[in-house]
Amino acid sequence: MPKGYCVRCKKSVELKNIEYFIMKNGRYQILGVCPNCGGKVSVLTSKDKIPSGIKIKKKTGGASRRSRVKSRKSTHRKPSKSRK
Repeated sequence: MPKGYCVRCKKSVELKNIEYFIMKNGRYQILGVCPNCGGKVSVLTSKDKIPSGIKIKKKTGGASRRSRVKSRKSTHRKPSKSRK
């Protein structure tokens, strides 16, 4: 069982409900749940520490920051000046 550091409990714990991911940058991540408080625990690791025969999911993020900023700017309108 992989171990990770729970920020809520402030101690090292063995993870439950473990999932393995490859992030966009190519690094490996183990995502699990703390057995004490139920909080999410994330551990960045190497491929060597992941057991063989385990299905590794690809981690897909949401929209990039650039597209979020563009869409926010496009919806912003300046107040119209009143004509006299």
